[in-house]
Amino acid sequence: MRMSLMALIVISTVGLVGTGATIGIVDYFAGDLPSINAIQTSNLIQTTRILDRNGDLIEALYHENRTVVPLSKISLKLQRATIDTEDRTFYDNSGVDYRRLAIAIVYDITHHTSTLGGSTITQQVVKNDVLDTDEAQSRTVSRKFRELLLAEEMERRYTKQQILELYLNTINYGNGAYGAEAAAVTYFQVHASDLTWAQASFLAGLPQAPSSYNPFGTPDQQLAAMDRWGQVLDGMVAVGDLRRSEADAIYASDLLKKMVAVRQSMPAAHNAVTAHFVDYIEHYIKLRYGEQALYEGGLQITTTLDLKTQATADKWVKAGVNTYARRGVNNGAMLVMNPSDGEILAMVGSADYYNASIRGQINLTGMDPLGWRGVGSSFKVYTYGAALQAGIVTPASLVNDQTGVIGGHSFSDWDGKHEGYIPLRKALAESRNLPALWTYSLAGGDRIVSFMHNLGVTAQIENPEGVATTLGMTRCRCRSTSPRTRRSTTAGIGSARTRSCA
Repeated sequence: MRMSLMALIVISTVGLVGTGATIGIVDYFAGDLPSINAIQTSNLIQTTRILDRNGDLIEALYHENRTVVPLSKISLKLQRATIDTEDRTFYDNSGVDYRRLAIAIVYDITHHTSTLGGSTITQQVVKNDVLDTDEAQSRTVSRKFRELLLAEEMERRYTKQQILELYLNTINYGNGAYGAEAAAVTYFQVHASDLTWAQASFLAGLPQAPSSYNPFGTPDQQLAAMDRWGQVLDGMVAVGDLRRSEADAIYASDLLKKMVAVRQSMPAAHNAVTAHFVDYIEHYIKLRYGEQALYEGGLQITTTLDLKTQATADKWVKAGVNTYARRGVNNGAMLVMNPSDGEILAMVGSADYYNASIRGQINLTGMDPLGWRGVGSSFKVYTYGAALQAGIVTPASLVNDQTGVIGGHSFSDWDGKHEGYIPLRKALAESRNLPALWTYSLAGGDRIVSFMHNLGVTAQIENPEGVATTLGMTRCRCRSTSPRTRRSTTAGIGSARTRSCA
């Protein structure tokens, strides 16, 4: 009954549109049609990209994977394949192809189904980008009637090029790709401007049912994708954009096989090598600017990370863990920073991000963009620096590396060895624990915190009185107002571990 009622109303509309009888109706339904500019800039969700210091992509973040490009940057091949497939009368119709719509209605009535589509490209733009989500998904007579009238009105307000550009930037191509540019990169690792006839014809068939035609899905989905591709190629032959021999050669190519092979060789979406750094950036941006800006704002975030340094750091962390595995070591971390300005060049938060047995997703570098963090052994630098400044010790002073009771607690060194009295410079270079503890007890926590403040480090230490603070067995909330001074000092007076209260 609903289908028959729909048919009567739509057929009546076919007879009325273009006459004075519909002027008031069009004004009523189309009066709130937003401008094409508002749709393109305000409503289009775009992908955020995190880049390394050289402009290389680290990771893309999105709710909808989309990169908006002008029509001039979209291959004419994809434009033609899309029009041949979705709306062959696009450049001639008024936003609604009434002949095609009438055929679809008759087919739907006689076959008791609603599977034969009759929507033009303009109607699809109205449905996807003008109507709100609830209305667009409804199957009511009023929604269809409004869609037809708004499509007519859109054609009066905007050019065909504007409408096609909007369509090709918003349509869903499956696998999280919205718009031609994202689809070209997702399926073929090329820009939309560089698509071949084979690639363009394959993409043109996906919007009808992106999940059903998933080339990376099940064998049935892959077979459906091939069948749909064949339909698109047949349509392009029918309108004269391809010769039959060309279409047959394209269909016989190994395009799908190559697509699947490349897909399988690509790293996971959240690459384990850079995952902790990406988590760090995500946390920072969400706290500063909000989740919507991060995942929908189309931001380009250029960071200080160097992907080559990151890969090297990841390699050495894994090698170190393997070397000491026989001694029970199963995890490690590394933070590489430029001592002159504090830039993070590499951040390896664990030996294996996806290894649940070592809780690999916990960032052992202690880096928390806006909160408390572990200070690590780098705190020893401030202990020795304060003692040196006060004249309590010199670089040549012999410091005690023997087990003992310090501050009411018994301590031993990290390697279980005790070297007796050794020069301070050696104790710092080897990051010995016991000499740092003795020096901290001599210098005092207040003096050391004051020394840090004089370097420009604004720090709130959890337990400055406890001698264990010098071993990093505490946390701080800190921000350096002069990172160059602090880290240059650190680099100048000796070698320390890479964890930093920064």
